[in-house]
Order: sequence, then C-alpha cells, then structure tokens
Amino acid sequence: LNDLIMPDLKGCSLISRDDVDPSLALEWVAAFIEECHMTPNLDYVIQAKKVLKIHEKIKGFRFLKNNDGEIVSMAAKHRDFEDRATVSLVYTPPKFRRNGYGKIVTALLTDELLRGKYVQCNLFTDLLNPTSNKIYQEIGYEFIGENVSYSFDER
Repeated sequence: LNDLIMPDLKGCSLISRDDVDPSLALEWVAAFIEECHMTPNLDYVIQAKKVLKIHEKIKGFRFLKNNDGEIVSMAAKHRDFEDRATVSLVYTPPKFRRNGYGKIVTALLTDELLRGKYVQCNLFTDLLNPTSNKIYQEIGYEFIGENVSYSFDER
C-alpha cells in the first residue's frame, strides 16, 4: 500500500500498548495465534508471550478504542525495514466483529506508519479469509503474491 483510503472512523482512536492492560494484550495475541493456526500443537500463551516480548523493542502494538471507550481491536507494526513496514496481528475479538473495527485499526496504524518514516506498508493475510482480504483492499492494499511456509519435524 502506498495510498491509503481512509474509512469512516466512527469516532474510534488508536492507543498504544502502554495504555492497555497487559493481560488483554496477551489474551488477544494468543487468540490471534490460535485462530490463524500459526503454531499448531504449541501453547498459544507461551507463543503470545514471545511475540509480545519481540514487539517491546519496536513498540508497534496499537489498540482501537471505540466511541464508547471500549478497546475493540488491535494491530501491530511487525517488520521494520528502512522505509517500509509490515502491518500484522490484526485481531478483533468475536463480540466486536462486524462493526468495521478491523478495517479501522488497520487503516489508522497504516496512516500512522505512512505519516512517519515509511513510504510503503505491506501485510500478510490469509487468502482463505475473504473478509480480511476485502477490508484490506477497501483501504488500498493490493494483492502482490503468495507466501508458503514449511515446517519440518525433527526426527
């Protein structure tokens, strides 16, 4: 994405991880990992703790607060290159879904990154998830290719 198409923000705003209860961040990252099947057969909470520790250095986590003051969604700057960044860990708990919060948090984080030192943002998405793919395209992200990961068992 080079040019962001900002959606209706519905009175929402971004807040940093420092302004969120640490247990909420841990719970949501673990839920993201579980839903995305990122580390099958591993403890999701342990994996979430590792992810959060990595992100402490780049301070990339943002949470979305709706106009009622509820924290409803999250996203993070994941990979940090010289002039490009990756948006990842976009997650909205089931009770807050279908309100546009995933689109809004992604757009606001992308906007923050593009207003900073970055000239371009990218993100990885699950091609089998039509909802996320649709909202990312609606704010200006374009499909450019597929990524395949392999995991080998040690025997």
